Amino acid sequence: MFSSDEKHIGNVEQVIADSESNTATHFIIGKGFLLKEHKVVPASWVANVDEDKIYLSVKAPLFDRLPDYQPD
Repeated sequence: MFSSDEKHIGNVEQVIADSESNTATHFIIGKGFLLKEHKVVPASWVANVDEDKIYLSVKAPLFDRLPDYQPD
């Protein structure tokens, strides 16, 4: 996943979907190797999807300000 300023911000680890509409609502993004940091990104932030890349409509500093997410 890439920010609008074209910085790689992490990899999609999970997609959260609305069970009624079967549409994606959020993405869990993992960043790092040993001590992985996770963030939840709203699907509304997705600006463009290429064959193997997802681009957000926000810059990296805004993404970095998202609270950390602790997966189960």
